[in-house]
Amino acid sequence: NRSLKSFWDASDISDDVIELAGGMPNERFFPIESMDLKISKVPFNDNPKWHNSFTTAHLDLGSPSELPIARSFQYAETKGLPPLLHFVKDFVSRINRPAFSDETESNWDVILSGGSNDSMFKVFETICDESTTVMIEEFTFTPAMSNVEATGAKVIPIKMNLTFDRESQGIDVEYLTQLLDNWSTGPYKDLNKPRVLYTIATGQNPTGMSVPQWKREKIYQLAQRHDFLIVE
Repeated sequence: NRSLKSFWDASDISDDVIELAGGMPNERFFPIESMDLKISKVPFNDNPKWHNSFTTAHLDLGSPSELPIARSFQYAETKGLPPLLHFVKDFVSRINRPAFSDETESNWDVILSGGSNDSMFKVFETICDESTTVMIEEFTFTPAMSNVEATGAKVIPIKMNLTFDRESQGIDVEYLTQLLDNWSTGPYKDLNKPRVLYTIATGQNPTGMSVPQWKREKIYQLAQRHDFLIVE
């Protein structure tokens, strides 16, 4: 069999070698010399008292120093521009740090995508196949179903409590519990037991409802007991 070991060893080259294979265009070919930004601090600022609530910024080819225009328009690593990845991970760490994160935060990371549909398809393509059953709320973000079905997986609807009561709205936990506990005799017994639950727990689309904390904990307990992944 052909071995690629020697090929990969060839990438370990001296630091003084000038790389000619990158194909990176001269920054002076970029049509933008500078940018002036006026950023609103408050959304929907129709109120007169917010009319001056803006932040302004001027950027030229060499600014900002972390990711200048001249660099951001160039070809980049497949996983994304390092300063952007650092910013996103830092943002997640401050706003919604994973509970399992260690002190160094080296046991988790972020992945950039080309939007929600692109990211959803990558997730479902990774964890689903023709034998997979995916649970989705009976009212949901329609493209999610298309992304699941594109993998050949089967979709089953999960009943929701449609109510203004914040403590009971969202996924019907009792229904979900009964469905999973009695899978072998239930309405979907001919399908494999679900491997995935796709849910929009906060600001659900299209209902606008948010699942209360006690329900989230119950759903997580069900995921542990019945061994399925939660895609949120």
